[in-house]
Amino acid sequence: MGRIEKRQHNQPAKNARSLPEHRVAQLVPFDRSDYLVSAGLASASFCVYLFTMSRSVPPIDGGELTTVLWTYGIAHPTGYPLFSLLGGLFVHIPLTSEVAVRANLFANLCTSLACGTFYLAFVSALNVFPPTSPDRERDRTKVAPGDKAYRTMRLPRTAASLTAALALAFSRTFWDQSNSVEVYPLQLLLFGLVILSWTRFYSAPSRRKAFISGLALGIGFTNHMTTVLTVPALLFLVYLTYRDRLFDKSLILPVIYGGLIASALYLYLPLRASQSPLMNWGDPETVKRFIWHVSGKQFRVWMFSSTDVFQKQLGVFFTSIYPEFRLTLILILVGIIVSLRLYRRLFWFCVLLLAGDILYAANYNIHDIASYFLLAYVALALFAAVGVKWAVEQVARLNVGYLFVFACLAIFPLFAAYSNFADVDESKDYSVEKYTRDILTNLPQNAVVLSFQWDNFVSASIYYQYVDRIRPDVTVIDKELLRRSWYAADVHTRFASLFPTYDPAYDSYRENLRLFENELPYDAAAIERSYSNFIREVISGGLNSGRRVFVGPEMEDQYLYGYKKVPFGLLFELRTDTVYVPFKSGGLDGFLASKTVETDYSKQILGFYTRMFYMRAVYEFAHSNIPETRSWLDKTLEVDPSFQSAVAAEQQLSQRQYGK
Repeated sequence: MGRIEKRQHNQPAKNARSLPEHRVAQLVPFDRSDYLVSAGLASASFCVYLFTMSRSVPPIDGGELTTVLWTYGIAHPTGYPLFSLLGGLFVHIPLTSEVAVRANLFANLCTSLACGTFYLAFVSALNVFPPTSPDRERDRTKVAPGDKAYRTMRLPRTAASLTAALALAFSRTFWDQSNSVEVYPLQLLLFGLVILSWTRFYSAPSRRKAFISGLALGIGFTNHMTTVLTVPALLFLVYLTYRDRLFDKSLILPVIYGGLIASALYLYLPLRASQSPLMNWGDPETVKRFIWHVSGKQFRVWMFSSTDVFQKQLGVFFTSIYPEFRLTLILILVGIIVSLRLYRRLFWFCVLLLAGDILYAANYNIHDIASYFLLAYVALALFAAVGVKWAVEQVARLNVGYLFVFACLAIFPLFAAYSNFADVDESKDYSVEKYTRDILTNLPQNAVVLSFQWDNFVSASIYYQYVDRIRPDVTVIDKELLRRSWYAADVHTRFASLFPTYDPAYDSYRENLRLFENELPYDAAAIERSYSNFIREVISGGLNSGRRVFVGPEMEDQYLYGYKKVPFGLLFELRTDTVYVPFKSGGLDGFLASKTVETDYSKQILGFYTRMFYMRAVYEFAHSNIPETRSWLDKTLEVDPSFQSAVAAEQQLSQRQYGK
């Protein structure tokens, strides 16, 4: 390392030979202690995250993504090839008996490594962006690692970067990424690597660093397209380099080469699609479907939809800042003021990270928007690092011991950890698993289910049926995904027994979808009509083949005319007769898991339990089965004691029984 340090401090790198003195002064290299702090932070974060990590399949995309990893399939847009390959390798390591827990451990590992990486990224950013105030001579002085001045410069940066990284690690949304399988934990790690590599490249441009920077950026894109949100800040670094007349145009090609090499990972999608894997979202085998999938065409309808959405999501971001960072908000505000006065370049770098993320995410009309603000939270944490660095430098002039300073700084992340622990704890959340198991295990053999409860049931059912092999005989079809040609084709092929050999209903629907998806002139009414006919063909095909067909309670009646809905467990069975259908009231205790946690999804699940139990009570009453009616009312009130319809029905039963 000695030779490298001499080159950086005494003989500037070849590509940086005309580097201004104030830039060279800031090139305090990483030493062993920085890497030890980074590794220690990652290890400590991993251990803490274990306490809150989910031990089950999480809601939303958890079941789908875990199945993608286990089967090396293709996930929802934009495909996430890096996540699929790395996560696939990880979940095949037999660390635990449950594959879902291994997938959650992968999320924990990625988020923990991101914590350590952001520490290094913050150190790098504080190193390479010099103070703009001309009177700060100490920071303009060249120093060597052995000098006392070096230690004086380094300690505030270490304290600042460590405090900011810890505050970020225990911020609510960042911490939440570590709990369950998703693409964002890996993306956080890649965000850190992009910022680290590009700030190091800016510090002393070279072809090697240019290639590494391009490679990091390209790898980021192979996991999630939100990597593009870093580009405005990265272009700012390039602008600064041009302004100093240091930029060697020959550095452009290494950046491009690095990006192209990384982007080759996207070849995984068409190659794997050609093998027809179990999870083959979008079927991106052709060039057209590949472009649709990678560009997220399916989700564009939710982007830039209205100013109302923008205002709503912007409000979500600003109201989230204090719950995210708690007392660290003080350091963030100090950092914003200090960077505006003394670190103007770093200020604009952070602003570009912040603004690029907010302007994109606030225009995305989805419920679970918090994850899309992660890059903005990173920028705020970097502002906090500036605030801490300035504060430590001021305190140092008072000859206060550094141990006391570090103890005071620890209050900020520790308070965030204490405050956010309960909000992010998913270790006891089995609500989706229990709900899904209750549905699947109470169905008759070879049942057909139509539902669009993706977040609470359908996604999880993919995992439990095809990975854990729980009731693989049941056919579960997502009613809303049938609006996509790839999924309709997959259902038509995989469940061919539901459809006739000559199928004009499907042919008509496929043609209407072709017009719509290729943006050709189409008839919206014809699409909806053929879509409805295709759904009804699934239903009739199941019944005609001697299978029993069920729909979720969310299913609209407009697709079910001509059929009678009989409450059967947590679903409705579709019947063409009025024969009484028995169902025992025992079991179906999965709601107890939902009552132990309080999330939007557990509340939805409890609502389904309440509704279906009550509907079964009504059904039993209509068939004069009073004991069964009372039993189902009791179960309804066990789920929700305040459900007024059940309270009133039980009172009526009591009055009828005792003649009051």
